[in-house]
Amino acid sequence: MNIKPFLYILTLSFFMAACGGTEQKSETASGSSLDTAFSYFGDTLDNLSTAVSLETFETMMEENNNIENTMLTANVAEVCQAKGCWMNISLSNGETMKVKFKDYAFFVPKDIAGKEIIIEGKAYTDTTSVDELKHYAEDAGKTQAEIDSITEPKIGYRFLASGVAIKK
Repeated sequence: MNIKPFLYILTLSFFMAACGGTEQKSETASGSSLDTAFSYFGDTLDNLSTAVSLETFETMMEENNNIENTMLTANVAEVCQAKGCWMNISLSNGETMKVKFKDYAFFVPKDIAGKEIIIEGKAYTDTTSVDELKHYAEDAGKTQAEIDSITEPKIGYRFLASGVAIKK
């Protein structure tokens, strides 16, 4: 028995199976199609069309400073340059909202400043301590003078994201 043809077919079969396994799925576990114009981090976001605008979000936060489940469309102002473990979202009043990721379970790319995103999770108002603000400034690559100029805590909107969709 000549084993070479058998080994050739077996090797070819493994190669084809391995190559086929790298195809990216475009469906969620529930079977709904994903919007391929976005890259996803954390939980996959379904029904991106239900995301509220920044203006609607800010109105909602004025009425209720703790929103458990919301999906928001916004632009990224800044990302942690250490590892992508937080980002700031531009608000309409010129301020930013700090976005962290649920259970520290995922990070986002460090080069997405200026990109449009959709985030899903919990929004709330909180006070950020001077020490934490200085830590974020270090992560963002601010100068020592900029870090030293932080002397007061900041009250503002915060967001704990369970998932992020970044427009490609």
